[in-house]
Amino acid sequence: MSALDDCTEASRVIYDQARDMPDKVAVETLHRSLTYAQLAHLIDCCALHLHEKGVTDHAICALAVQDQLSLLIHWLALNRLRVGVVCIPVRQPVHDIESLITECAIKVAVSDRGFVWPGIKVVDARLDPSMRSFGGSLDLTANTQNRIEHVLLGSGSTGKPKLIAYEYGALMRMLQTFTNSVEVTSDDRYGPLINLQYGGPVTYCLIRFYVGATVVLYDRTVEDPFLFLERFEVRTTDATVLHAEQLYRLARKHGRRLEKMKDLSLSSSVVTESLVSRLNAAVTSEVSIEYDTNECWPVCRIHMGADVRPKGSVGRAIAHAAVEVVDDQHRPCPTNLPGHVRMRSPGMFSGYIGQQEETQRRLQSGWFYPGDVGKLNAEGHLILLGRSDHMMIFNGVNIYPAEIERVMADHPSVTDAAVVPFKHEIHQDVPVCAVTLHPSHQTTEAELLEYGQKRLGTRSAKFVFVVEEVPRNHLGKLIRSDMAEILMARMKPWIR
Repeated sequence: MSALDDCTEASRVIYDQARDMPDKVAVETLHRSLTYAQLAHLIDCCALHLHEKGVTDHAICALAVQDQLSLLIHWLALNRLRVGVVCIPVRQPVHDIESLITECAIKVAVSDRGFVWPGIKVVDARLDPSMRSFGGSLDLTANTQNRIEHVLLGSGSTGKPKLIAYEYGALMRMLQTFTNSVEVTSDDRYGPLINLQYGGPVTYCLIRFYVGATVVLYDRTVEDPFLFLERFEVRTTDATVLHAEQLYRLARKHGRRLEKMKDLSLSSSVVTESLVSRLNAAVTSEVSIEYDTNECWPVCRIHMGADVRPKGSVGRAIAHAAVEVVDDQHRPCPTNLPGHVRMRSPGMFSGYIGQQEETQRRLQSGWFYPGDVGKLNAEGHLILLGRSDHMMIFNGVNIYPAEIERVMADHPSVTDAAVVPFKHEIHQDVPVCAVTLHPSHQTTEAELLEYGQKRLGTRSAKFVFVVEEVPRNHLGKLIRSDMAEILMARMKPWIR
């Protein structure tokens, strides 16, 4: 790779690889493949098309594109033009889109799915190799003052989405940090299971482009994810817990393992010992766990095949990143004592657009405070205990939902577990647990309650209910309002 200054746009890595290895396959889909030279040409074609449509007159452009290859190329083309990018997923709630458009002052969007919004100019997403290319001759100096490279859409506890802004340079530092800490080579075949429409997965693709590897894009409309990973001999992938559970079921259905897999990386929600054990038995032993956030990435990682995982660990800080557990005065906590998690990494966000107070609360003295509670053991493993705003106080005892969920999920009959509080005027927060069961397993709610009490004592759930499904979003994170509604209905016989 050539030397890159701190403000280099991330798409530059494609052009470096097109120069050094033009015939190497950069992207594969079910119907086509593109070398690095072809990919660079298509990016240039799209960039010229977007420029001619006036997109470069704007600081940030919304990308409402459903086709994965088209989305990737248009993201890179906008980046080539130094126009900030924010992706709008297909099923994003209208109020989130309204907030995004208002706060980011969006006036232009690129779409292949008929996206329409009042006051927004919509440019058709085109992916035609016969289009003209500006061949690097286009004058881009007009956009050199743009500071925001891309914006990620995150969830907010207040109901208002968080618009997570990254300035130019942060993405390049992310790529360098990850590849310096985790073995990623040019013979990698990376197939993301998380939809690129969420913006963040584009970064995972850029990591592979950075080292000259191949990205394989999954067409979720025609085949199941197990067959996709197997057919294209994918060696590394990023997945949520929901994807991992799906892979486990499909591996058992097909009766074989993913023999080519070298790294099945899980993130975004709690990864239980039970899930890791089932993946090892049926899918692959090459499982890793990552802990980071949309605001600060990469941070912690543990590869289950190469390291012993203490119960509840999400790994240790990778090289060039740092994680600490501190008290209310921001002083580091002693080993194995819980406190507030804070982290930092060379690739950190610059702030939340339109939320200055939240930015100041989360970013302090170069550290990002994600709002998680955890503890560090003597070996530096971070043990997550849950969210600080989810901590319960039951009869004066601090109770962390993640601890209960982890214990209950280890029960051989349980496939998923979630804990929410039932507010009580005397006992304060009564922890109530919902579980789902394996279809072939039979156990009672009373047996599960006793199981938790034996392992956690006073910190265990006070009620356990078997439910058909635990409501989770596309990243596998619990939808707490829906879960509370389900459990409160089950609690009615005990409410006086």
